[in-house]
Amino acid sequence: MRYFMVLVFGLLLGSPHVHACRNSGSWNRLFFEAIPNPQPDADLIAIISVSDKQEPRGGATVMATATIIQVLKTSDARVKQGEKLSMQLENSSCGPDPLIGSKGTIIAKVATDSKGRLVLHPYMHRKHDGRIVPPAMLPDGFNLSPRSLSVGEGIPENFAVILIGVTGAESVDFLDFDHSAQPSMSASFMDARFPAPSNTIIAIGIPVGIKQLSIHQITSGRRRSGFRPNDTVGVNTPKLDVDRPGLYYVATLDTDNPGRFQIAPIPEQLIQFRATYVDMAQNLAPINFKWPAQ
Repeated sequence: MRYFMVLVFGLLLGSPHVHACRNSGSWNRLFFEAIPNPQPDADLIAIISVSDKQEPRGGATVMATATIIQVLKTSDARVKQGEKLSMQLENSSCGPDPLIGSKGTIIAKVATDSKGRLVLHPYMHRKHDGRIVPPAMLPDGFNLSPRSLSVGEGIPENFAVILIGVTGAESVDFLDFDHSAQPSMSASFMDARFPAPSNTIIAIGIPVGIKQLSIHQITSGRRRSGFRPNDTVGVNTPKLDVDRPGLYYVATLDTDNPGRFQIAPIPEQLIQFRATYVDMAQNLAPINFKWPAQ
């Protein structure tokens, strides 16, 4: 029984989306009964029907198909009545969860995906406090739980690689990332099949388009505990925009002093990384740092 309880709590703490919504008033609602005043900064106000929706599979978002019944207001002439457009929704226990066939008024941003197709990113609102929740606007390939890349592993098209240096005797167990949209990201290094990162550079692939990325928290030295502890330490590194493919250096973290970091990479670690990840170093250019002289 004790093992079962630890396992359950580990799963709950390890995933930001595995929880019940606090109450019905916190539910994110897709359809607006009235247009807010002032209006959100949007490209489209339209009456739509939901004609298709993917089943959530643990990712940050799900896609639905919106059929445009009537365009009430738009700054994007590409959106026309009768069109069927993809609509990106956050995958959250607090919704939204529109039923296929449901109809209503949405307020949305209009963007294009990596293949040039129009995608609607709707605002949400909450009934109990009237809060308007901005669109997630997550790029293609966004993952709640990005992982470190192996030597020789290919990088998907339109992806970048962020580099995090690690110093100190303790290993890194979790890194929590903030960015300009929601939800946030959390990278776990608790898999016992792989060496825990210590005194090295971690390489993590993320899609281009993530804005104001920073490391928010670090957990270190708890690898053998079997579940995520509560004693994470705030870091809050400077924010950076991942706006094109390449290598981005985030910070060097000190696991002996988890709240401390430095912006500059350690030259010896960069030299070792370049010698180990040969293909990555050859195919992706450094964006905010320079390779040290050999």
